[in-house]
Amino acid sequence: MMFFRFAVYCLLFIFVIVNNGCNRNCYSGSVSKAAKKGLIDSNLLIIEVNSMEAICPKFAQGDISDCLDKTIQSTGYDAPLPDDIVLSMFFVKNQYEFCKDIYNDSIFKDNLKNIPEPGKADSVWYSKISSTVSLLAIDTLCSFRELDFVQRKMLMVFKSTKWSYCPERMSSGQYILHGKYDDKLKKISLYKTACNAEKIYGASVKETALIHKFYFISAHEFGHSIDDHAGRFLNQSKEDQSINEVRANYYGFVITQALSRLVNKMIQNNSEAYLNSVELVKNCDRAYINNTIKKWAHVEKHFVKLLNETRVSLLSRTDKISNNSPWKVLGCIEKIKEK
Repeated sequence: MMFFRFAVYCLLFIFVIVNNGCNRNCYSGSVSKAAKKGLIDSNLLIIEVNSMEAICPKFAQGDISDCLDKTIQSTGYDAPLPDDIVLSMFFVKNQYEFCKDIYNDSIFKDNLKNIPEPGKADSVWYSKISSTVSLLAIDTLCSFRELDFVQRKMLMVFKSTKWSYCPERMSSGQYILHGKYDDKLKKISLYKTACNAEKIYGASVKETALIHKFYFISAHEFGHSIDDHAGRFLNQSKEDQSINEVRANYYGFVITQALSRLVNKMIQNNSEAYLNSVELVKNCDRAYINNTIKKWAHVEKHFVKLLNETRVSLLSRTDKISNNSPWKVLGCIEKIKEK
């Protein structure tokens, strides 16, 4: 009897060791290395939203005229700039419909009203969009005639906004610059630290995945472009200037809440398809899928909370940001923690 109990305890101990080791290899450290070791199926990497390799670019991209080192470009694979996915969120039919309620927020729509309506030349530009990245099942772009108020206004912003990425750290003293918007060039510049942002003007994104952080910084800068196209930077008072970053955070939360919803749906769809199509699932696959779903399910609610808090600030116009950093720019500036 004692031998039987000892054998059972040994089996349980081995199971715990194997299971814990599996979990460690699946979702701590490099997921791609776990896939290479055969611990999880490499086909599952499509749902990995916290991978530096998949989300954060390594090399300079786009208009790199303001990059310090212009030689750091690559002809091989690199994580893409956010512009294609953000564009697809507004113009790919199933993605837009899935998040339309978010974009119909009254403040968001009201802030778009002064952006000019697209004309014939703009419709020609729109018709030349050949491909977009879809987080859901592949679907077609809305036709120009189908575009609603939000889509028409966003078309005008996308058309003239340039994007760039410089793989360098922009820091000075206690401050770090994750991204900026140049209203003269109509250009968004993102920097190496954008994937590691933690707290932007009082809003914490620390407990989110790399995809949420990188796209929030991108959406914040895109928010400055929205304001620029709405003529909000003309003849600004000091009060108007102080609220720019609060409003950019608001746009960032709107777009990143939509992204969070799409990402969670993408994870769910790909996980279900994988589990339904594979007879023998690897030891770590199911655990990896369940952990990924559970880990990021809360993120949309987190951005809803941040969005509501920022909405109150915009309506009351009391949350004025004091920027003592060395950069007087429209951008995401974070104060470095004192050690």
